[in-house]
Amino acid sequence: MRCFRCKKEIADNLLRCSFCNTKVQTVCPVCGALNPITTQYCQGCGLQLIKYCPECKCANLPNAKECRKCSASFEEKKEVSQTPNTQPHVEEEIAIINETQEKQETTSETTQIDILKEQEEDKLILEENSNDKDFSVQELSDDELIDFSEGEDIDRLDLENPEAVQEKQDEIETTEEIQNTEQIEPEKNDLFELSDSADTITESLQKENIEPEPIINADAAENLQTAKQPETEAEQEKDISTTGQNTIEEQETKENPTIEEEKQIIEIKSYDQIKCKALLTQAVRKPEKRIIGLSAPEGYGKSTVLKYLFSDLVHQNFAWLWGECSANSQISPFGIFQEMILTFFNMPNFSNMSAEFLKDAKRMLSETLPLLSQEEIFNLFNFLYPSLTSSFEEILLNKDATFALLEKVILEISKKAKLIIVIDDFDMIDGASYAFLSYFVDQNHLSENIKLIISYKDNRITQGYFYSEKLAQNQYEDIRLSKLSKKDADNFVKMFLNGTNLLPEAIFNQIYDYSNGNSAYIEQVMVLFNENNAFYAENNTLKYKSTSIEQNIPSNIYEILTIRLSYLQEKYPVVYKTLCTAAIMGNKFNVRLLEIIMKLKSEDFQKVIQMLTTFAYLAQFNNNIFEFKNTLLWKFVYERAKQSPDFVVLNEKIFDIINSFTLSSNALKALIAQNLNQKLLALNIWTENIKLCAYLGDEHLWTLSQKQCLKIVQEINPENNNVIINNIQERLGKLLYISRPQEAIPYLSSAINNAIKVQNIPKIIELSGYLSKSCSLTGNYHGVIEAVDTVLKFVEKPENKLECALIKYKKLNAMFSIGNAEEIYNLASNEIIPVVEQALSNIIPTNDISLNVIYETWLECNLTVAMALISQGSNKSFAILNIIDEIVAKNNVENKNYLQRLKIAKALAHTMQGSIKQSEDLLISFTQETAHETVEPRIISLWNFTNILNKLLKQEWQNIKEDLFSIVTFANNYNDVLIKNLLKVFLGKILQEEGNLSKALDIYNEQVTIFAKEKIAIGALLCWYYIAKITLVTDGSDKALDIAQKALDVAKNPKISNYYFMVLYKKLIAEIFLIKGDTESSKMYIEKALMIVKQYDMKLLKVSLYQLYAKYLEEMVSKKPENKINFAQNALTTYKKALALIAGLDVPAIESEIQKNYASFKAFCQLNNIKA
Repeated sequence: MRCFRCKKEIADNLLRCSFCNTKVQTVCPVCGALNPITTQYCQGCGLQLIKYCPECKCANLPNAKECRKCSASFEEKKEVSQTPNTQPHVEEEIAIINETQEKQETTSETTQIDILKEQEEDKLILEENSNDKDFSVQELSDDELIDFSEGEDIDRLDLENPEAVQEKQDEIETTEEIQNTEQIEPEKNDLFELSDSADTITESLQKENIEPEPIINADAAENLQTAKQPETEAEQEKDISTTGQNTIEEQETKENPTIEEEKQIIEIKSYDQIKCKALLTQAVRKPEKRIIGLSAPEGYGKSTVLKYLFSDLVHQNFAWLWGECSANSQISPFGIFQEMILTFFNMPNFSNMSAEFLKDAKRMLSETLPLLSQEEIFNLFNFLYPSLTSSFEEILLNKDATFALLEKVILEISKKAKLIIVIDDFDMIDGASYAFLSYFVDQNHLSENIKLIISYKDNRITQGYFYSEKLAQNQYEDIRLSKLSKKDADNFVKMFLNGTNLLPEAIFNQIYDYSNGNSAYIEQVMVLFNENNAFYAENNTLKYKSTSIEQNIPSNIYEILTIRLSYLQEKYPVVYKTLCTAAIMGNKFNVRLLEIIMKLKSEDFQKVIQMLTTFAYLAQFNNNIFEFKNTLLWKFVYERAKQSPDFVVLNEKIFDIINSFTLSSNALKALIAQNLNQKLLALNIWTENIKLCAYLGDEHLWTLSQKQCLKIVQEINPENNNVIINNIQERLGKLLYISRPQEAIPYLSSAINNAIKVQNIPKIIELSGYLSKSCSLTGNYHGVIEAVDTVLKFVEKPENKLECALIKYKKLNAMFSIGNAEEIYNLASNEIIPVVEQALSNIIPTNDISLNVIYETWLECNLTVAMALISQGSNKSFAILNIIDEIVAKNNVENKNYLQRLKIAKALAHTMQGSIKQSEDLLISFTQETAHETVEPRIISLWNFTNILNKLLKQEWQNIKEDLFSIVTFANNYNDVLIKNLLKVFLGKILQEEGNLSKALDIYNEQVTIFAKEKIAIGALLCWYYIAKITLVTDGSDKALDIAQKALDVAKNPKISNYYFMVLYKKLIAEIFLIKGDTESSKMYIEKALMIVKQYDMKLLKVSLYQLYAKYLEEMVSKKPENKINFAQNALTTYKKALALIAGLDVPAIESEIQKNYASFKAFCQLNNIKA
């Protein structure tokens, strides 16, 4: 816009000229809309800001009774604000519009969609799945599309009448003084306002000792969103053609921990709206705060609180990047940032790209962001109005470029003023924007000068969305908004009824009960009452009368909307049709575009929009955009529109118009084409969208678009159908294999099967590599093995001996994770390590394979074998670890990651052997050595696992549960599937020790289901062991014995051969037989277990077996009294052996237990005169 004083161009969102500091705009205290300084009524909510004297034209306060300059009296008009049945002028005008519209429709010409249908049926060129398609209709001039200046009529006044300049400036300065004295008043609703009332709502509330600041306003209803959970299973794409524009893309997220204690939901104290606004303001002003979260369920008024915040701070030196996530933003490239930047520059979300528009827009961007190069301005413009395309191969590079561009734009904006980034309804943020925002936070750009505010409905802390090691705990602020209290609801109703709650107490109580504190329900039910003539004016006073609606008040908002929309459809068909058309365009839409589509006269269209706004269907978002009052309302209207016989006609009208423009989101065209069942046309548009997204690097919307193409292609049969399907599946798999691996697996599997059919071996090898990685990330370790075996089927030949060895190595980590330790040892010892050593010794050719790759495989293979032996409980692992030490010393290995893993492996080996002290010393040494180094998360997870296992074995229970919560969360955050699930089992063990057997058993059963599903033997063996221990207590020895014996068979499986679990289960079976009184069987299992522990030097397990053997001997003292002295002597000797062994292991808890048992049995012998 242009400053009226110095005539220089300034940004549209400034309150004061950046050159001469003259105030040029003011902010509505109710709705927060920006208004030119001379505006008499707010453009957003209609609140009177200034009262002009009819005599001298002087500006006065809106509540002035007489002119402050000429003392002319302002006569109050004695007209009562009309309810719908007493608004004849509105009804008559709408009726006229209806008639006009019907006439236009009967004479309408053939729409462009008919032509496009014929064109698209003729051909489909398959380049990038389909060809670019240009559509054109008659272009509109730029002035019909965009107005960059709110003060345009002021400029025209100056040009047309130069003498009026000074007078106008004086008037504006006076106006500024007046508006600076304004107090915030609660929002008024035109539907219920009495224009001749002597008291304002504020005054009425003051009489009742109610705070004049608004409790809530008609915009309080929150969007009902499909929540994006950053910690749920990977998204399942919805059928867009049947659900409209519901949440189309959900953020790929991690699995939610299923253990209740692990979730750690932090209960944040909740506050009312006024208190939340105050807390937000304080947080913004605190230098240390970086990320501020406002949370509450839908309909509680989060958006209203944010508007209050804006009203409080707008006069201060803040710049605002403000956006509201929606279904529309989810189908736009970098949707929420695109919306925020368009809003910041007051630019529309569509354009006909005329030369004048391009020139003006780029000039404005250049002037506002002078440090951006012309290339960057060009790229920013393309970001806002995508038109450039790229290929799949460049998407990730292009993402980096877009990140850099957005990063620079935000930092440049923040140089002019403190920047507040506000994202409302954050649950619905699009994937690309969330990725960039996470990157922006990780780059440590948030500061005292740049703050982020997000609102969302989940009861979670902001740190759950943006965890960064660069942010301290006190740099987050979490604010929880409470539901409306009964007093708040009463005040809310009074705001509708001019300061008085006219509802009978019983009716009001019923409404409040139905609302459950949700302001959206209260707003809609108040409008419903009004539409049923419950409120009327008599002698300039608003009154209430009983109507049929109070006999059957709708209990939920769906029932209200059903009644209200039926009323609107019957009484105002054109208004209803306009509302349906808007719903098809999305829950946010460009009002100018809607006007063009509806083809109504400007004044008629304005009346329709005003009516929809007044009737609480729509609200103004900014100068260009209107939105539905909440997402629930939008979805409801959209579903009604789909059932309308006019649905196809409305879509055709929309497509005819939008097809001639460049939109910020090309996906809208495709959605409408799908609504029209024009599948080939939709395929072309989605394919074009794929290329647009590839240029901007929006991999999330690219994925969505590809899925839509895949869905359409599978429904139709174009030429080369199978080729297209395979190409899409292959590209989806390649793009998603790390970021969303669960989704990638079926696409990659299908592409591999197709490659196998045509014997494309290079493609099989390539795609199997992607599939192997995806399976590994999701914990599908058998999938990893299967992917490797698929490759081996095609390459395992004598001349590929080395290649096959390297490929087989890829299976080892997966085998370790499922517990196939013996198979690892055999495969590595016989088929991998010898071949690799031959290649390193030049005995066999390397076939142009890098020596570094061969050498690294050799190192990694040895370490994996060592880990496999460790998991078995075999002391052979120390021999392998010693060999690795020799290799490291001889070859001067400096790979820190490898050396760190080697040290943790040694610690775990000592733990499994029972040398806890040595293990703890290694862990402490590791911590000291890496204090100033970056350690890979999986190494930290293994350190945590070993440390917890040490505490469990030593029976150190203090604070162990808290430690477990922390490290399970850490493992979950970094997707360490095996460690995470093993640690969850340990949590069950802690609960078991605390006596909470039921909860512990629930955890074991839950985890064993997970392990069994993925066939992870080591996890299942651990769960079954603890389950059998609890079953022995709860269900008796027979059931426990059955579980233990079956689990022992699994541990003895030749592929697994887990000696550690063999000992545990043999020991448990021996205990069960001892309980059952079968001492012979008990002795047999004890002796078998002792043979294993002696062979593999399992020191701690040997101690526990000595204890059990001593108990067996104690039983024999009573069972065979003739040999009691012999048995007693042997028992005491066994106890002494156990004490001697445990003393060297330094495990005080177990040593104390043995001493106690030893002393107890010794006392028993003395009491019974047994000389042992």
